[in-house]
Amino acid sequence: TNFDSPNLPPPPAPPSAPPSPTPPLPPPPPCVSLIRGALRCGETVSGFTNFDSPNDYGNPSPEHWYRLDVAGPVTLDTCGSDFDTYLRLYDGCPLAGGRLIWQDDDSGCGLASRITRVSPAAGAYFVMIEGYSSRSGRYDLAALDCAALPSPPHPPLPPSAPPQPP
Repeated sequence: TNFDSPNLPPPPAPPSAPPSPTPPLPPPPPCVSLIRGALRCGETVSGFTNFDSPNDYGNPSPEHWYRLDVAGPVTLDTCGSDFDTYLRLYDGCPLAGGRLIWQDDDSGCGLASRITRVSPAAGAYFVMIEGYSSRSGRYDLAALDCAALPSPPHPPLPPSAPPQPP
């Protein structure tokens, strides 16, 4: 039999493969579960570390993490806290390779921590507040003397539709 003959029908198509399943969603970024919230320039956040808080890094005390987006130098301060605080600043999420770039124990008022005018490049940083040794308690964490990253530009609005005749 000659299949190239113009009088014969073409051979049947091979069976199609079943559709591939939808791939699973990627896992959330590693620091989503780590971060307690955002710390913004000029803002003070308050909280309470206790032994229900995680203790995965640094001292044997409970810790809280904040994300800080800055456009340059920043001062972090824990004055007003009611325990001996310890601050650590990372250049990224420590679960994704972020490195410790600065830490402080008692440079603030009394036993408070203060990281003064660190000059990081613009970007996202991660701040960990914990207690010295195994201490915990109520804290105030302030981001002072810094500039926030500019907001991304808003996309242009679509042009208005021309008025319709009545």
